[in-house]
Amino acid sequence: MKTVLVSGANGYIASRLIAELIGKYTVFAIVRDLDSSLPQAVSRVYADLSQRGCTKFLPADVDYLFHFAHSNEYRNFPVGAEDMFDVNVGATFELLEWGRKTGLEKFIYASTGTIYGSGGAPFREDSTPTIRSLYSATKYLSEVLLSQYNSFFSPLILRFFGVYGPQQKDKMISDMIDRVRQGKEITLAAGRGLTINPIYIDDAVNAVLELVNKGATGTFNVAGNETLTYRDMSLKIAENLRTKPRYKHSAEEPISLVADIEALKSYYRPQYSFEKTIPELVI
Repeated sequence: MKTVLVSGANGYIASRLIAELIGKYTVFAIVRDLDSSLPQAVSRVYADLSQRGCTKFLPADVDYLFHFAHSNEYRNFPVGAEDMFDVNVGATFELLEWGRKTGLEKFIYASTGTIYGSGGAPFREDSTPTIRSLYSATKYLSEVLLSQYNSFFSPLILRFFGVYGPQQKDKMISDMIDRVRQGKEITLAAGRGLTINPIYIDDAVNAVLELVNKGATGTFNVAGNETLTYRDMSLKIAENLRTKPRYKHSAEEPISLVADIEALKSYYRPQYSFEKTIPELVI
């Protein structure tokens, strides 16, 4: 049985990924708090990824690294800039060096679709990035670092778009549900707002597993099948809550952040529609 190490183990995607890895792999998880609420089958390894030397006590016999950690200060610029750089870039570099020295087989890196910026046509993996935030800059810089180590282990870069699901907090769709439920105004640029193809958490996790199990390498957009506007999503949420959304219209140019997922479909096709998944989120 191969051994895997997961960073960001308490995060939304990684915690659900770990549940699927148990039984198939020997699972280690990097945590900041040894009292972390992870399954007992997971071996905890304490490390503060914001500090130099964070890989000092990591196990040396790991086959796959799932590097899903990111700074919790990602919305707090410029106050959180140093932590963003240390965790998102500094720790990635240290993990790359650790992997090189220990004979790691695969380095699976969780990046973000926000590196593309905004545009009309769906973004392919070879689309030119348009960096609009320090968070996106740090994630893309780590992608560049990882590309320099592909002679030492197999790299797999996952650019996630709008992951959503149960028990999620402080994210786009969970915040939208709260606003509709509470009767708060939703601001729509040009009457429609953001356009995106969000992906349900089960699809996101299954996509990761299929890509890894089938030996995929390189960069993949991880997004859903449906292209939806902010207005589309809020109307569907309101329908399930048996209410009407309140809108505030803005003259700003709406953002379009839609992923082309043809590459992903060679390994996994998302199964869940927004309409199918929303009822369980508004209970």
